[in-house]
Amino acid sequence: MLLVYTLVNTLFILKYGARQNYLHPFFIIAINVLIFAGIYYGLNFFKERLNRYKKFTTLYIIFCLSVVLTLIVINLNINGESLDVFRWKGMNTTIGSVLEGNYPYATFLDLRGDTSSNFPGLFYIGLPFYLLGDVGFLQVFVFLVLSVFILKHKTTNYRKLVSISLLLLSAPFWWEVFVKSDLMSNVFLLMGFIFWWMEKYKNDYFKNVPLLALLVAFFLLTRLIVMIPISLFLFYPFIKTNITNKVKFIGYLFFFIMVVLIPFILTVPDFDTFLTYNPISNQTSEAPFFVTVSILASSLILSIKSQSVKKIMFHSFFLIIILVSTMFFINVYEEGLLANIYGKIVFDISYFGMILPFVVFYFLLEDNEPKTI
Repeated sequence: MLLVYTLVNTLFILKYGARQNYLHPFFIIAINVLIFAGIYYGLNFFKERLNRYKKFTTLYIIFCLSVVLTLIVINLNINGESLDVFRWKGMNTTIGSVLEGNYPYATFLDLRGDTSSNFPGLFYIGLPFYLLGDVGFLQVFVFLVLSVFILKHKTTNYRKLVSISLLLLSAPFWWEVFVKSDLMSNVFLLMGFIFWWMEKYKNDYFKNVPLLALLVAFFLLTRLIVMIPISLFLFYPFIKTNITNKVKFIGYLFFFIMVVLIPFILTVPDFDTFLTYNPISNQTSEAPFFVTVSILASSLILSIKSQSVKKIMFHSFFLIIILVSTMFFINVYEEGLLANIYGKIVFDISYFGMILPFVVFYFLLEDNEPKTI
């Protein structure tokens, strides 16, 4: 897992490090690897002292608040309109269009005719920050929630520091901050939900069917990729639960999906427009159908072996890296390696950043974590 983490970091530095003229990208990569190795093995060396350190909570809070302040300053000093990446523009356009009563997916983001790929659930995630003046503040909020979650989690100081260090030493994380992207935040929120639900309802995931259906419906309508961890988390428990829970869950799920979709349904001018412009075609255009179906089928099968949070983190990481790597290598075969790393519209390497939330949560958890169902 750490090897893949390092390779993804390297890929990001190769692409975006080449856009500055001060240091050669290979030098930046070497420095990044040395810093990561030094911190990781340094924390491991001082593990026992860290776990006994009485002022850890105070210093952790001060450090995280300084990071929050840094993230706020970065967001305030970057104009979303100046970004070449469409994550900010996509969310901003989607929210603005819906609030104005317009169908968001028929609005062009550039002269090439690109449209938003934001699923309806992202409208609700980004809305509070849009109203605050910048959807980029979503990153700040998610980091704040995550840092509190890590601090409150019942584990050692060592594991808490390793988790937060893996995040902050990651080039994909800082790329997401600078381009005001919602991708990583979306995955962090999803994994936080799964983590919380498995802890709260560890003996019966279907104890609160309406709330479970609501949250699953909401996250399913944020990105297609979330189907992988949701399937790992819920498919096997769904098979095991009684018929009453099955019927209730499916009924509530479809009901809440329609509720989430209401603002979007009301703005669709006609069915032909929906067929021509919709986010599903955007999000399924990169991966071959066979690969996508195979990965989703694998997540259903692996759900049997995913009865603990840590297993879900690992299997999600494993399946997503296979999916994204397959897309990447297909594009490399067709267009060439350099075109896919440095090109703007060949392959979006930011997809590799989706693995980071699973790495962070995985290393937060104890190795002997018990099964939850």
